[in-house]
Amino acid sequence: MKNISNFTDGQKKKPSALIFLIIVLAGVTAGSFIRTGSSSALQFLNDFVPSRCGNTVYEVFINSFIRLSVFTVTAFVLGIWAFGQPFGVLMLVYRGLEIGSSTALIYSSRGLSGLPEVLVLVLPKALAVTAVSVLAVRELMRSSCGILKYVLSDCTESTGRGTFRLYCIKFAVLMIISLIISAGDAFMNYLFSSLR
Repeated sequence: MKNISNFTDGQKKKPSALIFLIIVLAGVTAGSFIRTGSSSALQFLNDFVPSRCGNTVYEVFINSFIRLSVFTVTAFVLGIWAFGQPFGVLMLVYRGLEIGSSTALIYSSRGLSGLPEVLVLVLPKALAVTAVSVLAVRELMRSSCGILKYVLSDCTESTGRGTFRLYCIKFAVLMIISLIISAGDAFMNYLFSSLR
């Protein structure tokens, strides 16, 4: 039991962001193949295609912020569950699938002429959203592992209100960053609307 609690100690051992990035990249690769294999399936994976994010600055901002918020809130909720870890991994795979599928859709419909759209409108947003997603899932893992450790150990002491408060503050910061990313996405779509 001691080995299990050492392994799941979310406070002392931070999950590596590199592992999470590899998971996202695996999802990107899979998303590219899904898109090239079928042009009509899985339309819900095209959230990064600029032309599907909205026609006005307001629509792009709202759509981007809602998608980021849903992801972040889901990670928050899963982080207060002892068995949320596998779902965190699935969330990162899904994020990668979105990026890969959206990029492949642009290339399949526009060919190499879609490269400027990908480089200017998709890639910066994908990098920023991936960073927020990785941070959210890392916090999910740390919290969920800490709760699992508490459940599996014979410890009866309280983890304290401060830990949960810090957890909430971290996710509040991620929501503010999501707001900034959404505003940046709307601005870039307005500035480079000719690329869409």
